[in-house]
Order: sequence, then structure tokens, then C-alpha cells
Amino acid sequence: MVFKKEYLSQCGAIVFYAALLFSGAGSCLWLEGWFFLFLLVCLNFAIDAHNNVYLLIARSHALYGVPSSFGHRVSMTILGLLALCWILSNGLDTVRYQVTEITFLYQCLGAVASIVCLIATYWVIEWNYSTAVVVRSQEREQNTTLVMGPYSRIRHPMYLMSCLFLPSASLMMASILGLLISMLFVIWTCIHIYFEDKLLQQHIPRYKQYAQKVRYRLIPYVY
Repeated sequence: MVFKKEYLSQCGAIVFYAALLFSGAGSCLWLEGWFFLFLLVCLNFAIDAHNNVYLLIARSHALYGVPSSFGHRVSMTILGLLALCWILSNGLDTVRYQVTEITFLYQCLGAVASIVCLIATYWVIEWNYSTAVVVRSQEREQNTTLVMGPYSRIRHPMYLMSCLFLPSASLMMASILGLLISMLFVIWTCIHIYFEDKLLQQHIPRYKQYAQKVRYRLIPYVY
């Protein structure tokens, strides 16, 4: 029953993203926009095929148990609004008003980078048996996510994938406006992660131990 609700929720999200994307473009005759949606649908089906959606649900429920400050909620809201603005913006300049132009070669590079980002996102989710210390898999006695896979290098690989995917997808869709908004998203994500990390360390002792072991939040040897 939970899986069915989550599946319907994902389908609803895809429909909402499509409506936002093509309303910005002012037309459904946009090949790059459809390819972008295709990539999102592929990722969702790949996650569902391995039942990883259960792990994501469990992680969400666990995170809800962490007390959230007013500032953190505001930051999350801003991050969500930036993501929605990004989806809307990609079709505005390249399709509706046609004020920007990116060469086909750069679009191809953006498409390849987008595909690589989604594959990497799936790889990160495959390691998400306890996603960043919060959820423990019933199949394992110990939380190995802390010392294996991407979580052994950085503490927030999912945020990193988002920061890489948005500009790559904007490049694929030939949108300069989308690229600019994606840069704002990246900057705000770095700010948001700093405060979210403090919140998690404050309320989850095991996460504090994890943060002492894995020093970098987003980029190895940098941040």
C-alpha cells in the first residue's frame, strides 16, 4: 500500500514537472524537453525496479524525526523553489522567446553529462541501505554505508548529483537562463548543506561520529 502511494506520488511529480517544463516553453514540440523527461522516468523506474523506493521512504520518515529549525525549513523551501524555477526557466529562453542559442556540440556534451549524472545517482542510491546514517537496512547488522561507496568520500553525494545534473540538463536543453538558475541552486545547496550538517550532528550522535570520519560534505578535499 505504501509502495502504491509512493508510485502514484512519483507519477504525479513527473506529470507536474512536464506541465511546468512545457508551460515555460509554450509548446510541446520540444525534443530536448521530452528527452529530459525520459531521463527522469528512466531513473524512477530503475529505482522502483530494485525496490529502493522503500529505502527512500524509510529515510524520509527517519529525517522527519529530526527536529528542524525555522531557518532549515526556510532553506529547504528556497531550495525547492529554485528547483521549480529551474524547470520552468529552461523552455523560456530557448523555445518560447528563442533569445539564446547553444551549439549542438555543447548540447550533446550536456546530454552525455546528464546521462552520466543519472547513472551516478542510481549508483549512489544503490549504496543507500542506510542513506547517510539515518536508516539501517534489516539485511545487515552493521551500517556499512558509512565506510563504503560514495559515502566514504563525501557525506552528501545525492546533493552533489543534483548540483551536477541541473547545469548539465540546462546545457542539453540549450538554456542559458536555466544554466544561471542552476548556478544559484548550486550556491544555495552549498549554504544549505552547511546548516543541515550542523543540524544532523546536533541531533544524531552517530552522524557526528560519521562526520568526524568523513570530513568532506560535497567535494572531496574542497568542501
